[in-house]
Amino acid sequence: MNRFRGRVFRSVLAVLGLVVGVASVMAMTTLGRLQEQKLYREMEKMSVNTVMVVPESIPPVVFHPEMTGTYKTLTPEDAVAIRERVPHVRAVTATEYKTVTAKMGDKTASTTLAGVDRDYFAVKRLGIAWGRPLSPRDLAGERKVCWVGQSVLKNVFGASPGRAVGRVIYLNRFPFRIVGILERKGVDASGMDRDDMVLIPLTTLLSVVLNQTYVRVIYVEPDSAQDVKSVRDAVRILLRWRHGRRDFAVRVMTSYIERKLKTGRMIALSTTVVAAIALLVGGIGVLAVMLINGRERVPEIGIKRAVGARKRDVFLEFLQESLLLGVFGGILGWCSGFALSRFLIFEQKTPIALPWRIGLGAFLFSVAIAALFGLYPAWRASRLDVIRALYDE
Repeated sequence: MNRFRGRVFRSVLAVLGLVVGVASVMAMTTLGRLQEQKLYREMEKMSVNTVMVVPESIPPVVFHPEMTGTYKTLTPEDAVAIRERVPHVRAVTATEYKTVTAKMGDKTASTTLAGVDRDYFAVKRLGIAWGRPLSPRDLAGERKVCWVGQSVLKNVFGASPGRAVGRVIYLNRFPFRIVGILERKGVDASGMDRDDMVLIPLTTLLSVVLNQTYVRVIYVEPDSAQDVKSVRDAVRILLRWRHGRRDFAVRVMTSYIERKLKTGRMIALSTTVVAAIALLVGGIGVLAVMLINGRERVPEIGIKRAVGARKRDVFLEFLQESLLLGVFGGILGWCSGFALSRFLIFEQKTPIALPWRIGLGAFLFSVAIAALFGLYPAWRASRLDVIRALYDE
């Protein structure tokens, strides 16, 4: 009886290794698909064909270690020149950012302040939920007005966002009147809350808040995806001519998205390979269990051979037991992986298809691993000498 319990316990441990392997493969595949779907949703929120112009880093100068950082030569006039001279451009916006403290009443919160023009709303796919849009008088710097994200209002206002229109908010002690509330955008792929932002006219930010003439980035949106390369090259040539040197860098959002997709797929593939290794570990468990069972059942094998059982019969019996371990482990692992995948999809609130084919492949791989690692114990049991087996009995 104790020997039977020991066999059952060892078989359960061997099956558990296969269960973990199959469930891990399905769960890791689901996680990879969820991450990819999250990135696709982020691509829908912004124009992936946008060309970005940013300042280049200042190269190190010998004996002058204090000369570091980036060039400060990118200006709103560069954005105007791009709009007027580069063909196939739909929108151009120069933008500057600064971290500030927002205050309303006795509540304060740190947020991002962005200086924008009218094209910024189109390039960033921003809408206004309450209030009015940006006007030419705002761009002329005649008014201290702002458009506030809903996360900022939640932190410093607390009431309904629509009631904040017309109120005064202080940004680093500068009073601005709220004339618009931005539509909710949520969190992007990098984890940044796109609603935690306050927009003001670029001229006001540069002249009143920062007292500077340069900007951090210029966004250029081509007419279509086919125009991205030509617009990028034209912008590079124009700014090189205007600045007289290469003190800027031109980047394309599509390459950034492609890099993130490639990185995500590589990570998903790596984790799936690691999960598949767990199946191999389960196979080694099957090998160990079957070897121990063959050693314990030597007298049984001797009696069967003595009454007429052939070597092939013993081989097939042991191989069948290995296959049963693989089948049970694969089924339990598939059920566990299915439940875990459903939980991950529910937790992320992202409707994606369950990895049925991956689960089926993992199940078949589990059976194949069990059969492969069961071949040697089955062969060894079938080659057992009958006389010695009966002598052991």
